[in-house]
Amino acid sequence: MQIKTIFQEAIADSEDVLTIAIITHVASHCILARQLMDVLGKPPIHSDLEILGGDDTWTICWSQPQMTLEAATAAINQALAPPVLLPSMRETSTP
Repeated sequence: MQIKTIFQEAIADSEDVLTIAIITHVASHCILARQLMDVLGKPPIHSDLEILGGDDTWTICWSQPQMTLEAATAAINQALAPPVLLPSMRETSTP
C-alpha cells in the first residue's frame, strides 16, 4: 500500500481539519482499516473517519483537531508499514 496523495481542508467555524488521503495498491481494505484504527485510534464523538473505495484504491477521510499535514502523512505511513511479527508469531506462522 502507498499514498497516492494526501491533503487537508479547514472545517469552517472549527479547530478541526479534514484530512483526505488516497491510498493505492490496497490488497485488503479490512487490513487497511485495522491498521488505520491502530494508528489513528477510534474517532472521538465529534470526529469522523470514513474509508471509501474499491479494488485497490481507497480514500480515507478523517477530521481531527489541528493535525498538521506532516503529522497526518507520518500517521498514514505508519499505518501502511508492514506489521512487525513478534518472535513467537514467526515460529507459528506459515508461508
